[in-house]
This record gives sequence, structure tokens and C-alpha cells, in this order.
Amino acid sequence: KKVQGPSDTVGPGSCPKIENSFTEILVPSGTPHELSVKALHLQEFQTDFRCVFNLETQKEVNARKESNGNSDRIICDEEQFEYVGETPDRNVPFKITWGSDRHPLDNPDTIQVKMYKCSAIGRSCGSCLVIEDKYMCGWCTAPSLPAPSCQIQHQCNALAAPGTATWLDNSQHCPNPT
Repeated sequence: KKVQGPSDTVGPGSCPKIENSFTEILVPSGTPHELSVKALHLQEFQTDFRCVFNLETQKEVNARKESNGNSDRIICDEEQFEYVGETPDRNVPFKITWGSDRHPLDNPDTIQVKMYKCSAIGRSCGSCLVIEDKYMCGWCTAPSLPAPSCQIQHQCNALAAPGTATWLDNSQHCPNPT
């Protein structure tokens, strides 16, 4: 069914769509994450947003629209992103839908979520500390851990006994470079 909107603009450049600074949204595996993308050309009648992620199965979460002047963002509720195995990363296609009929917003840049595991990208301190900054990986050590590993800082602190973790970022040096 066609819905007539109150728009004066026509053509494909006027279609409601999402965009982001990057075509991949990086999310460390095993962490809850709230996703946010810019939305263009939304109409007043477009409500009831949902984010649909193609993980092992299709997962749907609520989303909300936030407006700031003439700019809109769609923010997906926090979701736990996780995958099994030691592959460095995994792409998760997703879409944002609206309305009771779940119409998808255009995603012309094919924005995807990229889940990753620091521990699978950098297996030694030296290889961990040269991982690109965008991944936020660092070398994690703590007496309570079975072995040091490459982790994001939040995961390092969560894995170790309170106050015992040491996390090195890429501006620091490995204690015993390997």
C-alpha cells in the first residue's frame, strides 16, 4: 500500500535512508552496545522504529528517533553482540525498519556491524599493541587471569579480580616483547 507523505521533494535522493561516517560499525564481541546512525529525509508518519540484526538468527530490538535541529539519528536499544570461535571478526548485516508493516529504511552504503575479538587479532603483546586504534585493543594482564591476552579495556577489567588488571594500550611497551 502506498502512503502519501507531506514531502515537497521527489526522486531517489529524497528517500528516507540511513548513513554513517563509516560503512562498518565496530563492536567488540561479548559487549553490549547501543548503535546510532544518521537518518535522512524521515517523514512525520514514520514511527515505531526497530533495528534488525542478522546474527546466528535474526534479532530485532526497539529503536528511537532523536532530533537535533535539522538532523535526525536512529538509536538502536542496547544489544549483546557475541560470536563463537576465534575468527578475528564477523560482519553482521542489519536494517532499520519502521511502522507496523516493518518497512526498511534505505541503506545505500550497506552499513554493517563488524563484531571483532581483540584476542583473535593479536595473540601476543607485540601483535596486540600494533592493532589499529579503531579497535581499542590493549594487552591485559592480571594475577587472577590464566594468561595475559589482547582485550578491550572494559573486558580486561571485567575478567580480572577487582583492581588487579593491568591494561597496556598502543602508546605503551610490552614488558617482555614477543
